Formats: sequence, structure tokens, C-alpha cells
Amino acid sequence: MPPHENAGVGRFPEGGLLDRVDKCISRPLQKLSLPTPLEFGLTLPGVWFGCPVYSVCVVPLLLAAPVPDQERGFLLGAVLPTATAGFTWWCKLCRDSLVTGKGIVRAYSILMSKSLLLCLPHAGMGISKWLGSQSGTRAMSNYLSAWFCTQLTVEALKGVVWRLRPTAVDAEELAPVRRAFREIGIITNIPSQANLSFPSGDAAGGACFAMALRAVTPQLWGPAFAAAALCGAGRVYFHCHHVLDVVAGQCIGGGIAWMLSQHTPCNWPQVLLSQLFLMLLWKPVQKLKPKQGVQQELNSRAFRSEGN
Repeated sequence: MPPHENAGVGRFPEGGLLDRVDKCISRPLQKLSLPTPLEFGLTLPGVWFGCPVYSVCVVPLLLAAPVPDQERGFLLGAVLPTATAGFTWWCKLCRDSLVTGKGIVRAYSILMSKSLLLCLPHAGMGISKWLGSQSGTRAMSNYLSAWFCTQLTVEALKGVVWRLRPTAVDAEELAPVRRAFREIGIITNIPSQANLSFPSGDAAGGACFAMALRAVTPQLWGPAFAAAALCGAGRVYFHCHHVLDVVAGQCIGGGIAWMLSQHTPCNWPQVLLSQLFLMLLWKPVQKLKPKQGVQQELNSRAFRSEGN
């Protein structure tokens, strides 16, 4: 994991007191090495809440599953097949990552098409409306609306703060640390990703899920908190973020999800509006960044060239 060519260029005050304290807190988790099976388990919360194909297709259905009045037909006809297919494909991607070093990146590139990103979340909403309970549909609406709003907010802040990733600024120190799925950290070290450490969009997505789950099933606050915590831990463990990045992302995602659940009606049109809001403002938000080009969407061609 060589130092990135732009390491040392950033708006965040590298080497300041806050930066030193943050890195000191982050180091134990960044230098921890887990057995491969445990590391594989950490990839699920560590990636699924930020990877679009899982965040907007699989996670919403999983969120709607435990609501008290959920319909059996929805669980067997929608949640079980989708979760099984998503987990099976993830196992294949992780196996390819172990063998070739390139597998997980395919999960990020599958929703590059705006039409797919626009349609797939509504397919899940439609299935929930048809087969599921009303409370489950509301939970999905709250989560998806919060996720879209959160990702836009996070993207804007990334451009303003422009903080270097651990893989860019601390490459030499972190390179000897064993990672079975090192690809996750490498993905964040390509040119379009190196300065997007603060705040963590994945951790924000995990907090959206946790708050949406707690809102619809308060008795599951423990698993909801655990999911968000594991998501944040995974982002630090895989050298994608520092602890401060994760905490900031969780506060943003959790706060937006809470505000939407408390102060706005959760319905299907709300999802569409927040989604269109994201897609319309995504390009203007890129102008906040000091460099040109789309930053958060992975450029698979750049990734391949980095690996060669």
C-alpha cells in the first residue's frame, strides 16, 4: 500500500492536536488483525451500509423484516430470497477478493447507472406495499429517505474538509498490518477517494439503519446499536477512516434519520423526493472539492489502473 501521490495535500490540519488524538485512538483498531472468518463477518456491517447495491436494495428489506406486524408472505417471498441472494453473492465477491485481490469493487460498480439507482429502491418499496405491512413500508421509507439525504450531506462535507484517508497519509505504518480483505482499504486509496475520509458515509448509513430500526421496533435498540457500532468499527479496521470520521458520520446519519422519523410523514413520495434531491445536487456538490471529477462514486477503470 504505497503512499498516495497526493498524501500531504488536504484541508484538514494534519498533525494538529485533534488529528494526533484521533489517530492515537484509531491505531489499536487499525493495527488489530482478526482471523479471516471474523474479518469476513466484519465486512458485512463494514461495507453493506455504504455500498449502494446493498444499502438501497438489501438493507431496506432486512429493516422491514422484524416489525411486529410483518406479513409472512413478505418475509418468505421477498426478504428471504433477497437476503439469500445478497449474502451468496457477497461470499463470492469476498472469495474472489481473497484469491485475486479484486472482487468487492464489483459491488460498488454495479449501481453506476443512474437508472438502476433510481429504480431499484422503489422495487423494494413496491414489494413491501404489496406483500408487507404498513409499518414495514414506513420503516423502509424512513431509512431510504434518510440514507439519500445523508449521503448528499456527507458528500458535501467531504469536499469541504478534504481529509486524507489512513491509506494515504499513514501508508507506511499500516502496510505491514495483515488484512485478508485488503481490497476494501485499497479501494479508498484510488485517486478519486484519497481525500474523502471525513465524515464516513458508510458509518452514516449504518446510523440511518440503526435509528430507523429503533423507531419502528424500540425493543431492538440493542441490535440496532450493535449494527451501527460494528459498521463504524469495520470502517476503521479496514483502514478506510479514522475514529473521528466514523463518529461524525454516525452523528449525521443518526440525526437525519431521527429528524425524518419525528418531524415528517414517512411515505413513498418522500423517498422519491429525497432520491431526486440527491441526484440533482450530486454534481453541484462536487464543486466544493478542490479537484475536478466525481469523487465518491468509484471509478473502476482508475481502480484497475492502480492495481496494475
